Amino acid sequence: PSGRYGIGKILGRTSRFNLYMCALKEGNQGILKIARTTDYNGLLDREAMVLSDMAREAIRLEEEYARVKEDKDLMLNYQICFPHLVESFIAPTQEDRRVSVLTFPVIKDIGTLVPLGHLASRDHARVDRKTSAWMMGKLLKMLVFVHSQGISINEVTGDNILIEREQHYVMVFDWTLATIHPGDIPHDITREDISRGAVEIIRALG
Repeated sequence: PSGRYGIGKILGRTSRFNLYMCALKEGNQGILKIARTTDYNGLLDREAMVLSDMAREAIRLEEEYARVKEDKDLMLNYQICFPHLVESFIAPTQEDRRVSVLTFPVIKDIGTLVPLGHLASRDHARVDRKTSAWMMGKLLKMLVFVHSQGISINEVTGDNILIEREQHYVMVFDWTLATIHPGDIPHDITREDISRGAVEIIRALG
């Protein structure tokens, strides 16, 4: 991918992927998500499909809502609850590992995104009750949308929930462990996603 994107500093590593800052053609910031080994190519491939499907559905719902809403400035904004997939490909220069290029259209500076779990563990900060209320509200809104698509996240953790404090954005970053359910999601699975989110908000309260 180095010939197609300007690779910047490394942002982090997990057992499944490495993350790098990159520059997109439009001058926007993006993230390169590279599988640690080819064993994880399938996870990134499935994540790419999940992100693409959610983006299409978010646009469809926004267009449908636009036809009936009374306030023209009011939007559903489901599409800002997850990264946007620019493209995903197998990179021969990376030993045939899969690379996904991600961006956040509403975020100008990716550095302003902070994992929720880092507020207490690294920043030694707590959120107040009002802030926790809007975070939980946005998280629940996202989960309602995701679950309605037959998708469970399975990784609603403090490291995977990103917040942007100035603009009050809440989103989930990693979808490699998400499950696509052929029918309705079992209630115990939806409850698990919701309860994990609530636990992380409570932890941020201190």
